[in-house]
Amino acid sequence: MIIPFNMLHIQYSQPMRFFRLPARKSLNIAQTLGWGEKFTNPYTGRYWDWREMNRFIAFLSTDVVLAYSNRFFAGIGVGTGVQHYPTQRINSMFLIGVKWFGGFKINDNWHLELFLQHFSNARTERPNLSYNFWGLGLGRTF
Repeated sequence: MIIPFNMLHIQYSQPMRFFRLPARKSLNIAQTLGWGEKFTNPYTGRYWDWREMNRFIAFLSTDVVLAYSNRFFAGIGVGTGVQHYPTQRINSMFLIGVKWFGGFKINDNWHLELFLQHFSNARTERPNLSYNFWGLGLGRTF
């Protein structure tokens, strides 16, 4: 089943080192976009209207490259942030984000990156059903 929930994401990063590993400190701005019809929540039996899940999210993250070669890289990122108000999925404004990513350097200035982004409230409130997105990014190094 395709879940009618998407995310637009913009990230600005500065390079850094994390225990001698290449890393980046990032400011992330995201907008979740729900569409489609109402859906029955399998956990509570309540109806969700995905269109009511549109949220603005701002978060800071640190992404660490754990494996890399001349062209390929892979890593993990962790960060904290806020959404502008709670939803039926995550009943908190506070969010913890985890990101797994892998990429390919096209040349010295450009790279492609495939990622999986997970957000939850770290069990600070109930419900905590999380947001999970996968995406493809295009990055430019200045």
